[in-house]
Amino acid sequence: GVDYTAITAGLLTFGSGVMSQTIAVSITNDLAIDPTKTFNVRLNSAGTTVGSSGLGVSLAQVQIVDDDSEFQFALASTNLLENAGSVSLLVLRTGASNSVATVQFSTLNGTATNGLDYLTNSGVLVFGTNITNQTITVLLTNDNVVELDETFLVVLSTPTGQAGLGAAPFPTNVVTIVNHDNLVQ
Repeated sequence: GVDYTAITAGLLTFGSGVMSQTIAVSITNDLAIDPTKTFNVRLNSAGTTVGSSGLGVSLAQVQIVDDDSEFQFALASTNLLENAGSVSLLVLRTGASNSVATVQFSTLNGTATNGLDYLTNSGVLVFGTNITNQTITVLLTNDNVVELDETFLVVLSTPTGQAGLGAAPFPTNVVTIVNHDNLVQ
């Protein structure tokens, strides 16, 4: 199967005084966020048994609980005035949050220029157990230059800890700096 390796047949032998046995089923680990899945393990009588021991419960249901998560921005784009001072972008962790996971982030020039329109920012967000959101803040540079609206990107990359990146475009946020300077001089 896709989620586990099926065991089609096997034989459990219970020696004298042995009350239980373990059946090992290999679970396939992936980075896809999945709902809880189930499969059944069925025991059948092997035919002739020595003694009068019979099967008690002959069917067990096994649940595969997902341990994966994804990182993405809450929004694919953000618009704000040049004089806003900074932009705060919400990063979401969806799926499982029962372990520590990290994701790197960085800013990239679009039509806006680092140092003139905004100040570059990069780092690693650490999502502790049960932490599902964090904020990235990028400082903006306010000037008195009449110019067109400009953009820069904030990009998520290199997730760790059973995590992946969400579907495009949400691993990237396009920030548009809206010019507020008077266009009439």
